[in-house]
Amino acid sequence: VADGVGHLYAILRVTPGGSMFNGEFLSEGGYLIKLKSDDGAVLWANRILDLVAGFPGIAYQNGMLWISGDTGSGTNFNFSGSTYSTYPNDVFVAKLDTSATVHWVNTYGGNGIEYAQHMGVDVEGNSYVSGGFDGEAFFDDTSLVATNESDMFLMKMDGAGELLWLRRSIADDNVIYSSGVSDSVGNSVLCGYFSGTVTVDPFTVTSNDESGIVVKFDSTGTCLGVKAIPNIVSGNIIPAVDNQGNTLVAGSFSEESNFDGIIVNSVDGGYDVFVAKIDLKTGVPEARFDGNNELFIYANPNEGKCTIDVPDDFLYENNLILRIFDNSGKLIRQTPLNMNQGRIQLSLEQEAKGIYTATLSNSEKSYHGRIVFE
Repeated sequence: VADGVGHLYAILRVTPGGSMFNGEFLSEGGYLIKLKSDDGAVLWANRILDLVAGFPGIAYQNGMLWISGDTGSGTNFNFSGSTYSTYPNDVFVAKLDTSATVHWVNTYGGNGIEYAQHMGVDVEGNSYVSGGFDGEAFFDDTSLVATNESDMFLMKMDGAGELLWLRRSIADDNVIYSSGVSDSVGNSVLCGYFSGTVTVDPFTVTSNDESGIVVKFDSTGTCLGVKAIPNIVSGNIIPAVDNQGNTLVAGSFSEESNFDGIIVNSVDGGYDVFVAKIDLKTGVPEARFDGNNELFIYANPNEGKCTIDVPDDFLYENNLILRIFDNSGKLIRQTPLNMNQGRIQLSLEQEAKGIYTATLSNSEKSYHGRIVFE
């Protein structure tokens, strides 16, 4: 990662037996290195991990570094000279400054195997980590149990390392996490591959054979959509989010794959490469409407103007987000709100007549309602 002021930071993995680096012998372990971006000159290499069982992620924001990865097969995890008691193969997240001084280290996991291969940070200094788990895994006071062989997770922490929310997949067969990405405003995209049925609340996808899966969340942990892509080569799908929030994926496929009706065929049935910009299914299914989380909207039907009553537990709430979806599930409006009154005045006069869905959410809860514009 680059800090924008002439420096690069990276994680160097040194395997058993050690290696020469920049004229110096380095023993086995994980090293945080700092380089000059103009000529690649190494400024320092600090050993922060006794060993590196996986591929750590690294992110930079506002003069700070975040590093995530897995703790290895032992029960004593050493990070930058401090030891933490863990289960084997847990997940760690650490925050450091650019001189490699540690601010905090968190570990998460349980009696199964957990791993993290994505580390992202938004402009407010909140961090996002995603990966996979099997068995039972503990994230602070929350326990997740894989429904069959393995599932995916995404968690958000604030700048002090406090867990803000945790999301997961539920697979009746198997879903294997492969990669993830987060943008500067906290949208996160997770990729993997699966067979059977996978649910990421409130969406469900099904595949008779092994398919790729792409899942997108916003900064509040609301799932914006899930898509299955058939005949993706196992684990070979990588996501990106552009500066307009569009989702892109790249990877390998075999034989025939289908991207929303665009059929692609590999040469001679072998493996070929794809790059795609995809429109994930968005919106809120009918099943999410119940008496516990429904918005009161009036007049309804209306002529393009209506009022939304703000739920009592959202009154005087900061950082609410109002989203409007059209009848096809496409997101047409997204507005941050700080509530100081009990009603929201909404106009859809610029939109076509039809049925719309409104969602009002914070980082923990969402309310939903239907608007009929006649």
